[in-house]
Amino acid sequence: MHAEALVSVIIPARDAAAVIGDALESVRAQQYTNLQVIVVDDGSTDETPEIVRAFSREDPRLRLVRQERTGVSAARNAGLREATGKWIAFLDADDVWFPDKLAAQLVSADATLGANFLFSNYTFWDGQRELGTRYAKRKQFPHGDVRKKLARWNVFGTSSVVVSRSLVDAAGAFDASLSCGEDWDLWLRMAECGMRARGIRRPLLRYRVWDGNMSRDALANAECDLRLLEKAVMRCNERGWRSRYLRSTRKARGKLELARLRADREPSPDALRATLWSAWRAYPRHLKWLLWCGLAWGPARLGGRWWRTRSHSAIDR
Repeated sequence: MHAEALVSVIIPARDAAAVIGDALESVRAQQYTNLQVIVVDDGSTDETPEIVRAFSREDPRLRLVRQERTGVSAARNAGLREATGKWIAFLDADDVWFPDKLAAQLVSADATLGANFLFSNYTFWDGQRELGTRYAKRKQFPHGDVRKKLARWNVFGTSSVVVSRSLVDAAGAFDASLSCGEDWDLWLRMAECGMRARGIRRPLLRYRVWDGNMSRDALANAECDLRLLEKAVMRCNERGWRSRYLRSTRKARGKLELARLRADREPSPDALRATLWSAWRAYPRHLKWLLWCGLAWGPARLGGRWWRTRSHSAIDR
């Protein structure tokens, strides 16, 4: 049974002294106890290694691996090389699991024949209070065949994911050349290799929202999204997947145009109109961009000036 298997928990950490204690406490509090916990320190210059060593002295399941500063993907890959579990669980150093997280997911795996990719809902958290839920409405929750949704956007939070070792081996490791979006890239390759996902609608962790989040750079995210989707197009020969990737790539090009514009705090009206028009031409199905373009083009007496200001603040939403 899955509920008896060893789970390898991989935690990449860099200068995470302010938060990693919370993450490690949440792992130590897990109801499921057959764990191997691997913290990969990615060249920290603060007290992160000392904090991890203190936890390891109290918990022999935990070990620290140190490496030169080479990025989160390389850190996770180092953890994968050390992992011996049948299941691999990912936890970012600033996130926190609920005590029944792993137990609930492994029970759900037992209930679903062939399940090899487990995930859950989660809450956004600032360290003191919860700010909302990832899948706030029932219809938002990925279920069944999630591959079509996954080809459009990253539907899984990394710290919610538990994946079988066999699926990791089939799909390969994280792409260390990607500065962000590396998790989405790996999920896509796993989907191409026979992912069978099983999710739990109940939140099982807290995703910390703070200034240290890598995902807060919209322009860098847009650039990475386009790059990984272009890579998927080049990689995939299966007709259905390729058509989904091409559609998502066109939309990603439009989003990148808008992200570049938004990085300009005071764009000219001509630049705003041209970018909105270019974004819509990249992905004509996204009519909102065309609407913004038309409204921003309007004369002042029809509210064009207001729409030009408003569209700049809303184009990436």
